[in-house]
Amino acid sequence: MWIGTKDGLNRYDGHEFHVFKHIINDTTSICANSITGLSVDADSILWIGTASSGLASYDFREWKI
Repeated sequence: MWIGTKDGLNRYDGHEFHVFKHIINDTTSICANSITGLSVDADSILWIGTASSGLASYDFREWKI
C-alpha cells in the first residue's frame, strides 16, 4: 500500500513502513516530500504528484523488500 503525506512517500508491506523522502543532491530520491497524488498505471509505474516539484515516477517492481 502506498501512502502520500506532507512528509514523504510511505509504503506499507503488511508488516512495516518504508519511508521515501527527498534527499538534497541525491538524484535517486523522490523529487519532493509533499505528496499530493498517487496513481499506478498498467505498466506498474507509480506516478507521484508533488506540491512543489511536479510529477515523478517510480517503477516499484524493482523495489526489494
